[in-house]
Amino acid sequence: MKALLFAGAFNPVTKAHIELAKLSLEQTKRDCVIFLPSQSHYIEQDQRKNYALSANQRLALLRKCQENHPWMKISTYDLEQKEQPRTYQSLKALKQKGYDCALLLGDDQFLKMESTWLNVDKIAKEFGIVCLERGKNVLEEMKNSSFLMALMPYVTIIKSPNWSKTISSSQVRLWLQDQHQHRKELEEVLPFSLAVLQEVL
Repeated sequence: MKALLFAGAFNPVTKAHIELAKLSLEQTKRDCVIFLPSQSHYIEQDQRKNYALSANQRLALLRKCQENHPWMKISTYDLEQKEQPRTYQSLKALKQKGYDCALLLGDDQFLKMESTWLNVDKIAKEFGIVCLERGKNVLEEMKNSSFLMALMPYVTIIKSPNWSKTISSSQVRLWLQDQHQHRKELEEVLPFSLAVLQEVL
């Protein structure tokens, strides 16, 4: 099955995650998008986010989204490992399960691949990369990096709609600290009802 692997914190999952995944699926003509949530300690310690919802909370919210989106699949592979695996390891594990994956990621992560990622050449050549262009001109930025330019034959760039560029999981987490005051904002950016959110949290 041809898939896109969408790895990330999903802390929490937002409308932007869901709609951009759907857009990428339509433009790449693949069969499904696999959402692969990271381990909570990795989000807090390595990515230095202000806090992480628990793995069970993030999974429950993803599964709630999945109910209305049959093209969504969820993998708990990363959560089941002793330590947070590298993306290349996760891609290989899903390949063994029969998925022909390309890696789906945002422009911020793509442009940091040379400095913060391992096995980038292997990821690009063995699986392919789909980059969601949200706030950057990726092609222009790539011209400043011979490393990224060498990846071009293996990269597909998808332009995100303008509305998605203003949705941030970091901002959502701030609003969650006072759900009553920010009810309207949360309703606009979450892909499920506040009743579902409150049930999970």
